[in-house]
Amino acid sequence: MAKKKKSKAKRKQRKWTPRSGSKAKIGSKPPFKVLDRIDPRTGKPVPDPEVIPKELPKKTNSPFAGRTFHITEMEVWGQEYVNAEGQAHIKFEGRGTLASMHFGYINGWLDCREVVRDGRPAVEWSWNGHDYGGGDDVGGRGWAVLRDDGGLSGRIFLHQGDDSSFEADRGS
Repeated sequence: MAKKKKSKAKRKQRKWTPRSGSKAKIGSKPPFKVLDRIDPRTGKPVPDPEVIPKELPKKTNSPFAGRTFHITEMEVWGQEYVNAEGQAHIKFEGRGTLASMHFGYINGWLDCREVVRDGRPAVEWSWNGHDYGGGDDVGGRGWAVLRDDGGLSGRIFLHQGDDSSFEADRGS
């Protein structure tokens, strides 16, 4: 039996040219490695794993990311209902673009966008979830503005239903 030779990835030198608007001049040295591996099966360049980040950097400058806010007051519903199944809250995930909320018998999942309202950091969202009290799927939208004390003031809307302002204090 004939042995097959293991093919090593070949390297091909790419020509580097600066982007338009760059301060680099044509013919200058590139600020990065320009060697690509060539995939032996396809013949196309494969990015060098040394220049691919292992994981995306986390967004750390968000005032909402990774924080939980406890809902302390709602305009339409009393606190007995609001905290019927535990502490009412809005919990933002690591990057601040996803969140979950719970109040009364409603659990919801939020798709968030950070914005500025009246010069203050704010977040707007659409949401969907379930009302375990009525057994219905529910959804809607909402928004909240960061207060000076670190809490939230905002409004939650239920699609084709009620809407209520709320106040929330910063938890963790």
